[in-house]
Amino acid sequence: MEVWNAVWNLLSIIVYAILGTFLFIFLLALIARIVKFNKLSFKKTPVVKSELIKKKMFKTSDGYELRWFGEIDPQSEYILIGVHDIYRTRKDFDKMEVWLRKNNKAKLSLVSFDQRNCGENIVDNQYHFGTTISDLNEIVGEIKEKFPEAKIILLGDGFGSTLATFLAKNKNVHKIIGCSLRLNNHYSKTFGFYLKLWWATLFKADTKMISAINGMDFTDDKDFSKLLEDQNLSKNSFNARDYYLWKKANRLSIKNINNSELDIVLMISNNDFYCAPKNIAKFLSKLNKDKYSLESIKEKRHYLLNTKNSEQIFELIIKNI
Repeated sequence: MEVWNAVWNLLSIIVYAILGTFLFIFLLALIARIVKFNKLSFKKTPVVKSELIKKKMFKTSDGYELRWFGEIDPQSEYILIGVHDIYRTRKDFDKMEVWLRKNNKAKLSLVSFDQRNCGENIVDNQYHFGTTISDLNEIVGEIKEKFPEAKIILLGDGFGSTLATFLAKNKNVHKIIGCSLRLNNHYSKTFGFYLKLWWATLFKADTKMISAINGMDFTDDKDFSKLLEDQNLSKNSFNARDYYLWKKANRLSIKNINNSELDIVLMISNNDFYCAPKNIAKFLSKLNKDKYSLESIKEKRHYLLNTKNSEQIFELIIKNI
């Protein structure tokens, strides 16, 4: 009997040791994945000189071609670079560009670009939000080199406003104007969402974290609302890694604004599904009031540049330049 007890005790020790080792390795792997998910840095391997090809594309130093929108007037005093929202497109700035031309705002040029994996660009498996920050730095540098007298303003739309804050110390940027932010999920997170997130965290980082939306929750423009609904399912590649980096970028944007060396304007709507009142209040409470100015927008939804009577928003942007 004592022999069997000794054998059983030995087997128990071996089993517990194996299980403990397995659990330890599993936890290390999980921590490593989460750390990787939270890395916004992106290091390029330069193969060409970055170049703006007129009205067609911007070629980055690692050879990726970003589809381009708009043209820069060499006589412009200000150049606005539009930074679109998560998995949106450069064409979200079309309405404002038309308005600028119609109203003879000759001293302004508005341009934008499809971020990697967005719009008409090809899919890049290495893409994450840090890539956009790197690309944006290159774009700003190239434009400043070509038009040294012009003042460059970053015009963010939604999460594009957050990404723009990562250039808050860039000497080539004159000002940042953020048209809305993206601080929370649009709808309440379900048990299924968390289940999918944990599965993706453990096994498959590129698992898509998207769901159907009602476009009218984000704009009162029916045509743009329909476009949002269609492209949300056909063009949206938002995945688990994007989710982690979106959260991290929002946290870092607070530090970016507080350490900013240039003027920052935040335009916030009181009816934005992506900005719950408590989250806005919490976000603003962490900002140094001397580092930004706030424009509170009433009765508008998330996409301020694509709404009914968006001319009011455009006028407000011009006023803040």
